[in-house]
Amino acid sequence: HPSEKQTWEHGYLAEKFVYEKLKEKFGLTNVSWISAYSIEGNGNNSSNDNAHYDIEYKDILNQRHFVEVKASVDRNVRFIISKAEVDFALKHTDEYDIIYVQILDGHIEGASEFGKIFAFDEKQNFMRNTKFSVENNDFTIKAKIVDKKFE
Repeated sequence: HPSEKQTWEHGYLAEKFVYEKLKEKFGLTNVSWISAYSIEGNGNNSSNDNAHYDIEYKDILNQRHFVEVKASVDRNVRFIISKAEVDFALKHTDEYDIIYVQILDGHIEGASEFGKIFAFDEKQNFMRNTKFSVENNDFTIKAKIVDKKFE
């Protein structure tokens, strides 16, 4: 597993790569890099790591997109996404994109866009769908106590 420093470096490298590609495609004025990595990347003093996405841009049709960048050093496509990121994505299914960047030996090997990964068919949802599978090690259960006492 990568060290904390390597994880930071990979995240920064991946986000900077995506930010530069989006700037090339849509222009500097249409792309905002807002994650904490942006302070290092472009001196953004108004970064917001609580926004639940890393980069926002407007496309040629002036439609807004929220991009979450995920980086991995694994050849298998797998990444961690927070509950807050999922909640945000589910509220913005047509505007939310995940761009997955694969990093091998400290260099970007490639990047893929998943499209509208959280836009599900009627009978599908986050836990059961044909686009991806969810793996959890732990669950937090919130429940109400019912009138059945254990005696």
